[in-house]
Amino acid sequence: MNVGGRELALGIVGCGLAVERGHLPALAGLEGIRLTAVADPVADRRRIAPGAVGYANLDEMLAAERLDAVLICSPPGSHVQHAETTGKLGSC
Repeated sequence: MNVGGRELALGIVGCGLAVERGHLPALAGLEGIRLTAVADPVADRRRIAPGAVGYANLDEMLAAERLDAVLICSPPGSHVQHAETTGKLGSC
């Protein structure tokens, strides 16, 4: 998958066990997607993806990075807020 002939820049918000055990291994097998940044309030969790820049929260990540997509893996109670925040970015 690519966007305009380049890799898709992906961010993840929420870096818990589901990301560690499920999403990261699945993403590793995909071509054309680069995990650029992660956001999580727990510093140790931000180091889950080598090569990705870690941020304390979604707002910081979105302000600093140019992302094509964000995978919302935060606790379910925050999904709506995170989707609304990322929805303000528009589409690629």
